[in-house]
Amino acid sequence: MNEKQDAKKRPGRLRSLWAGRRPKDSPRAGGDSAKVRMRYVFTGCVQGVGFRYRAYHAANSLGLTGWVRNEFDGSVTLEVQGGRSSIDAMLGMIENSPYIEIDDIRSREIPADPGEHAFEIAN
Repeated sequence: MNEKQDAKKRPGRLRSLWAGRRPKDSPRAGGDSAKVRMRYVFTGCVQGVGFRYRAYHAANSLGLTGWVRNEFDGSVTLEVQGGRSSIDAMLGMIENSPYIEIDDIRSREIPADPGEHAFEIAN
């Protein structure tokens, strides 16, 4: 399979990794009216490929807040806050890179931070 064919297959791969990752006890709000905060840990080829910068630009374009950082074990941790559909759109924008290869996503809903007003790349 060539690189172009592989890139076309990858968006579905994120959806399959994402399937069933939404906390079961979380109500799914219609639209973006309910603000939630999610923590994600991504593994795979996620460092040195522009993951944090793509997350930063995606979050800012969608009006989301939070942070993203590289971890010592090679994973990337992302905390993001906003509407569910915007968060889902952000994940799609991150995965749509030809360089980022996500092998696994661990996620959980965490308490929202009402004082947070920006998205940052953490060190």
